[in-house]
Amino acid sequence: GAAARFNYPAKIDMAGSSMIVADNANHLLRTVTIGGVVTTLAGNRNQGSVDGVGAAAGFSSPWALAVFGAETAYVFDTGSARVRMADIGTRAVTTMPSLPNRFWCQAMAATATRVYFLDQNQRKIFATVDASDGSKGMVHVAGGGSYGCSDGELAYAAFANPLALAADAEGTLYVFDSTNGGFVNIRRVHVGSG
Repeated sequence: GAAARFNYPAKIDMAGSSMIVADNANHLLRTVTIGGVVTTLAGNRNQGSVDGVGAAAGFSSPWALAVFGAETAYVFDTGSARVRMADIGTRAVTTMPSLPNRFWCQAMAATATRVYFLDQNQRKIFATVDASDGSKGMVHVAGGGSYGCSDGELAYAAFANPLALAADAEGTLYVFDSTNGGFVNIRRVHVGSG
């Protein structure tokens, strides 16, 4: 309720009727029920990327967040540049084993089959191989990596400064893409059935 305190809540996503919040400066993953009750899902306010259960787990400035299937919260730890996975039921936190070089996740979005990661530095979109098992890693699905605002085949389309990512019920992705000239584009990415 009103007594709960956050310190720079960075991202929010829904898990059923509850919200999962990346409480960035507190290094916590929090849950907020529809009735306004706030609890800590995982983390302990000590900065560090530590796998564990509940308060035994540690986060390092969690930022991007997406909930897959109301069961798993995927979180990008900016302090360690790692993708963490929190089981919402058991509160167990694990780390995705391998990431692309220079990976920096600005935003995430979940569909019925995958979690997508918007890599702002490389201007690319990656996706889980299997969102129900994050240990299988991720693959590149869109963006050629060069600066621009050109449409085309997934691997060759260019983004300028991608800042946000969303997905609709059909699995289409939407990228909020800003250019140096101040123009803003909402880019639609059709990633197919995968």
